[in-house]
Amino acid sequence: MSARQKLTPNQLRKAWGVARETVVRWIRSGELPAINVAAPGRQPRYLIDVEDIRAFELRRRVAHAPEATPRKPRQTLKIPDYF
Repeated sequence: MSARQKLTPNQLRKAWGVARETVVRWIRSGELPAINVAAPGRQPRYLIDVEDIRAFELRRRVAHAPEATPRKPRQTLKIPDYF
């Protein structure tokens, strides 16, 4: 048994500000590893290792976008005035 800290989906959802269902969806899809400590046939009780949480965060990290190059100003149509 690992002595590393583990969090529940509820604790993780509070830390990240997402719905519990979102955390459970990541677990069920395999994107976020977790263990089920519930008895067989019972409702799942997931625990997520903090190292798996760190790896998940690194995989989903958003890279900084390069600075945008300035756009050229739009050319306006030269319509002659007929008055």
